[in-house]
Amino acid sequence: MVAALMDPVAVAPLDLPTEAPSGEGDTGATDLLSDSPMWRTLLDATHQHKQEFNREFTGSIEYLHLDNFNIVSFPEDCRNTSINMEGCLRRLVRGLLVYQVLLKHVEREYPNSQVLPNIKYFSSLLISATRQKMRKPDAVKALSRTQEDSLLKEVDHFDMFNRKMFAHNILRKLHEFLRDIQVSIKRIEKRPGTLL
Repeated sequence: MVAALMDPVAVAPLDLPTEAPSGEGDTGATDLLSDSPMWRTLLDATHQHKQEFNREFTGSIEYLHLDNFNIVSFPEDCRNTSINMEGCLRRLVRGLLVYQVLLKHVEREYPNSQVLPNIKYFSSLLISATRQKMRKPDAVKALSRTQEDSLLKEVDHFDMFNRKMFAHNILRKLHEFLRDIQVSIKRIEKRPGTLL
């Protein structure tokens, strides 16, 4: 069965909005990282995952079944910590670097994915934008080849079903990571005296 997620007709490519969203008191684009259109684009792309999963596994597997396919290397967000902005930005960059490696597994299982190129592209843009906000942008390094191989071994499995479940859970966890860390960054940005 071919996943609807991978069907080029089922998913249209995503674009960044050309204008700032309108709203009460809105004076145009802000310089706040949490307001960047990249967030919305990434969250839109990853949010489509649940519907696509349900189409692929209609009636046979519940979405919550993905909880059985977690790995220890899924990145932590900034919730439930007293972390400062720099620490949260580092977690965002580190987390996205980990997910960029894990997306290689998704791509291997679903090579014709129409949403994956958008996710990879806008993840790279968000990493660059986040590094520009960091005091020490080089503090978070790309993963080494050994680290990448170790990470990909966590989701590699001899059984095709399990490999696909890991691929779906990577997209699900990426969405949750982006959603939760955006909320944390927005909260920190609103603190008085926060320097960006």
